[in-house]
Amino acid sequence: MLRGDYMNIEYRVLTLEDINDYKSIRLELLKHNPKSFGSSFEEESMFTIERWESRLQNQNARSFGAYDGKEIVGLCVLVKNPRMKMKHKATLNSMYVKPTHRGKGISKRLLSEVFQHVQENKIEILTLSVVSDNVGAMKLYKNLGFVEEGMEKKAIKYDNEYFDLILMQKYL
Repeated sequence: MLRGDYMNIEYRVLTLEDINDYKSIRLELLKHNPKSFGSSFEEESMFTIERWESRLQNQNARSFGAYDGKEIVGLCVLVKNPRMKMKHKATLNSMYVKPTHRGKGISKRLLSEVFQHVQENKIEILTLSVVSDNVGAMKLYKNLGFVEEGMEKKAIKYDNEYFDLILMQKYL
């Protein structure tokens, strides 16, 4: 467990013991940023506890949390491709830091934890998608070595409005 420079933030992989934290921050990110994620608050708020647990037990996914004391303030999920010829790739999902903790380097530090994990697991390419109007996130990703590889037009439809996704990759 590494400690951050800001507010004694702790960064770690979430376990079943963190199920309530994982569920609460996941539902928060979906509720407050509905156009930024492919899943919806309405769908996931109906999940059973077993469904939440299966997400944290998925052998091909790791959920990384940032904690300020006992409060989870950030989340990033890494999904490894399980296919034999594609095991060298993984996708970043659900990148989120609570608004009260933004602008303090937590996202960057959370991603550095993910990068350490992917290096240990011989992952060569990280991919992600980000809504095209999320300038702050795109700036962060570019500063960390991600490059734009394309765009998926009208990838998300929320409240009768379409949102494009910028597709990005980082070669390790």
